[in-house]
Amino acid sequence: MLSFLANLTTQGLEYRTIAVYKSAISQVHDPVGQATLGNLPIVSRFMKGIFRSTPPKPRLCSVWKVADALDWVSTLEPIETLSLKELTQKLVLLLALTSAARAHELAKLSLDFSSWSPTSQDLFASLP
Repeated sequence: MLSFLANLTTQGLEYRTIAVYKSAISQVHDPVGQATLGNLPIVSRFMKGIFRSTPPKPRLCSVWKVADALDWVSTLEPIETLSLKELTQKLVLLLALTSAARAHELAKLSLDFSSWSPTSQDLFASLP
């Protein structure tokens, strides 16, 4: 098992990927004594070494301040003069701030499954 995991490290795989392989192997193989293969001290030390030599990269690529984003959104006025790109950016930012959706969920939003009723059209017509 250790030679296989070491081979994965030489291929340039990240710590998280190697940890998934370790867990999968540990689930399939019979335990050694009372310990599963993945919990053996030598495997734990090996994984700690991989973690220290190539620590996981942060999942977030960037961080931004909500106050700065709201300041930027407030500059996009009046709505009638905005380009489609600016209007889309404003909508996506406001959706991101008001929902628990992640970026990939926002990217999958579609109007194909939405419906418009006279009531909803009246609501939008009455907005300033």
